Amino acid sequence: MNRMDDGRREASRRNQLLRYQAVMEEFNRHDARYIPITVIWREFIYPKFFISRKTLYHILNTDVASEIRELAN
Repeated sequence: MNRMDDGRREASRRNQLLRYQAVMEEFNRHDARYIPITVIWREFIYPKFFISRKTLYHILNTDVASEIRELAN
C-alpha cells in the first residue's frame, strides 16, 4: 500500500472514532443505572444515529479516547 491509502484509512478511522465519541456522549447523558441500555438505545440512540444494539455494545467496549490519542501520534 502507498502513503495515500494509509492516510485515507487513518482519516476514516478517526472519523469513525469521532462518531463513536458522539454516541458515547449521548449514552452518558442518560442514567444507565436506572434505565436499561435497551431503552436508552431505543429512545435516544437509534433515532439520532440509526445504529443497531450490537453496534452500540461494540462502541461501549471501545476505548475511544486512547485510540484517538494513538492516531494523533
